[in-house]
Amino acid sequence: MKDNRLLLLGILEVMENAVLENNRDVFFNKFYQIRNMRADSATPELVGTFKRLLLKAIAEFNKNNSFNTIVSSIISLSYGLIPTDKLDTDLLKILNDCVELPDTRIKANALTAVCEFDPNSELFKEHINSKFNRIAAEAIIAEGKKGLSTKIFDKLREFFGSSNPFFVASGIYAVGQLMDYYRESFSRSENMFQSDFDFFIKKITVFSSHPHEMVRKRALQTKKLIESEKKSA
Repeated sequence: MKDNRLLLLGILEVMENAVLENNRDVFFNKFYQIRNMRADSATPELVGTFKRLLLKAIAEFNKNNSFNTIVSSIISLSYGLIPTDKLDTDLLKILNDCVELPDTRIKANALTAVCEFDPNSELFKEHINSKFNRIAAEAIIAEGKKGLSTKIFDKLREFFGSSNPFFVASGIYAVGQLMDYYRESFSRSENMFQSDFDFFIKKITVFSSHPHEMVRKRALQTKKLIESEKKSA
């Protein structure tokens, strides 16, 4: 375990140097090595190293917005590498501040991270009506995890009825995420919103033959997720 922590620290330090040198090949090579890592513990040194990496990437983004993919990628690592009980208030503030940065990908990933670390945050309500599909979808997922409501489902129906395929695909993704989150209550037939989800399941089946590739792929992926959950129930 200690060896793994040292290895991770070393990788984060290499990524930090790559940010400062604007060496994207090295940065993303290391990013892909650890992007699926899930840690059950984190030392203060690891949290500090991660925080330093993120702050340096943000500083570079503020000078050159082409660093947006680097910042958003680092944010996406946060909830895999740092357990919620190891997060410090400084890092949470940085993630909240990232929601205000002028880039949709950074905003969306920051909302996802805040949802993981601070699920009761009031931040999400501000972004449910965002004109950017990913930001609105992440906000809906976060609010939906707090508790399902007719407001959440009305907003999802707007997504599904949109003429914009990006919003349709994001709506499908949001439904899949919420179904996964509430899967235990479905298996016990205790979810009062089962009929609402049934409506979306039927729509997702229709969308699996949608002419737009992005909508079709997202529908097929979500349909597969739903079917696998039914088998395991």
